[in-house]
Amino acid sequence: MYRISILFLLCVTLLSCLSSNPKPTKTELKEASEKGSNYLFGNGVRINYETAAKWYKKAVKGGDSISETNLGYMYTSGKGVEKNIKKAFELYKKAAEKGDKVAIHNLGLFYMYGREHIKIDYKKAFEYFQKSSGKGYVNSTYLAGLLYFYGSGVSKDYEKAYIAFKKAAEKGEMRSLRMIGVIYEYGYGKKINLKKAVDFYKKAAVKGHSRAQYNLANMYYYGTGVTKDYEEAVKWYNESAESNWPQAVEMMAYFYERGQLIDKDYKKALLLYEKAGIEGETFSQFRLGRMYYLGRGVKVNYRIAFIWFEKASKSGNSYAQSYLAYMYETGLSVKMDLKKAKYWYKKSSDKEADSARRLGRILLVEKDYGKALNWFKRGEEKGDLSSSTWIGRIFYEGLGVEKSYRKAATYFEKAGKKGEPVALFLLGVMYGEGQHFTKDHRKANEYYEIAAEKGDLDSMFNLGLNYLNGTGTDTDIKKGMTYLKKAAAKGYHSAIYQLGLIYFIGKKVEQDYEKAAVYFENSAIKGNSGGQYYIGLMYSYGYGKQKSNIYAYAWFNIAAANLIEAAYQRRNESAKALTIDELLKAQKLTQYLIKKYNL
Repeated sequence: MYRISILFLLCVTLLSCLSSNPKPTKTELKEASEKGSNYLFGNGVRINYETAAKWYKKAVKGGDSISETNLGYMYTSGKGVEKNIKKAFELYKKAAEKGDKVAIHNLGLFYMYGREHIKIDYKKAFEYFQKSSGKGYVNSTYLAGLLYFYGSGVSKDYEKAYIAFKKAAEKGEMRSLRMIGVIYEYGYGKKINLKKAVDFYKKAAVKGHSRAQYNLANMYYYGTGVTKDYEEAVKWYNESAESNWPQAVEMMAYFYERGQLIDKDYKKALLLYEKAGIEGETFSQFRLGRMYYLGRGVKVNYRIAFIWFEKASKSGNSYAQSYLAYMYETGLSVKMDLKKAKYWYKKSSDKEADSARRLGRILLVEKDYGKALNWFKRGEEKGDLSSSTWIGRIFYEGLGVEKSYRKAATYFEKAGKKGEPVALFLLGVMYGEGQHFTKDHRKANEYYEIAAEKGDLDSMFNLGLNYLNGTGTDTDIKKGMTYLKKAAAKGYHSAIYQLGLIYFIGKKVEQDYEKAAVYFENSAIKGNSGGQYYIGLMYSYGYGKQKSNIYAYAWFNIAAANLIEAAYQRRNESAKALTIDELLKAQKLTQYLIKKYNL
């Protein structure tokens, strides 16, 4: 009797509890769901995700499918609740079982992109999109078309893809409008119709689809399916860029950098390249690095340039790889590392012919002549004229091969015919020296003239000397000095030194010690040992410089270290004229000059 009474009391208590928490009515569920949506989307109230989640949870208890879907979205995005993909998936499944088309679509997205515990499964994604599309959900119709288009989870079928896109496009789905444009532009399952492609791109572009705006801009820029119109192209590139489509941002940056179609503006270009670069556009990363490298719109900063080149290089940009290799080769802002330089030159050599040549040059310095020759040949095969010249130089000097002026001349002529300046210079040398060719200074000068016009400093120097001395031509002091000064202005230290000698001796021109001293000093700081000796002489005698045994000693000391024999005696003579304190000053000055000018 006692046990029955206890059981009876428990039942009464349970019934009492159940009756105090009655199942929500449809009206209450609808009200809770609506309140959740109001707070989620800001309908008449300020957005408050936590409050939205609270109302949705209440509606979900009563099995409201809209609330299940929306709460699932909140668990997916972590809005108002802690992000929980597993809970989101469960909520979508419940809503999908009730026929909610958005939930079905979202399950398709989970399988299409994969989420934590959910592996990518295009077949399942397609099934969900088909089911949701059948219920009239246009986003699913588009994605089903996309899976048909790429053959993901279903056999590739451009016609079925087109039908799906057309169905979605008729309801204004702008991504589908763009995809129809793609189909007509490239002829995927349809005959190419560029005019139709433009029409569909324009329909999507007007609706604000950034990628379609970019596609449309390309059509106007290249005159594809429409009359070429740069103004319209820039307009649509800009529209797309403002919507943050990375390739359009990149294109606008390129226009600003080059001053193409719009006014040149390095600062705007810099900002846009950075924007696109952050989004992973490797060309923008390279161009941004190059702007820091060259100091366009910003101070030269090799370290920042290196960072962007490295980013772009790791993503496969061959231009950046070539620059990165060069920085490792030369130790520009980074510790010199020839192993890494060779690695990146090799990486970029498939697309950058000059990388093959640069790699060949490193191997040449390392005296790995066989490999160097192979890389130069690879560069030549890719059309790099300088590689042909380097092959010629290997045969000219007999580096790892039998010396052959005939083979050298063949490669020099091959590159020279296409205007490669170093090859032209070396042909001039061979005619001047009578190597393979009959000695002919006039012919040598012809090659020097062509190469000098292309900026070759060696040719300018040789021409200058030949005009001054009447070698292969009539003596022409004015022309000779002009060529030497051109080379000197470009920093060619042999020309600078030679001009110093000319003014010092005063036979070709009026003697001028001051000018001579300027040229000697300029060549000296550029590492020319002859210039170092003569500027010491100028200080020693007070020719064009105020006499200074301290400076004379310092420069004679540097010249002596560079094996100028006469400098040893001059240095010792200068030392005798110095007190102990002055000698210490002169020695300190030597170290200062060496460090300052990297001598």
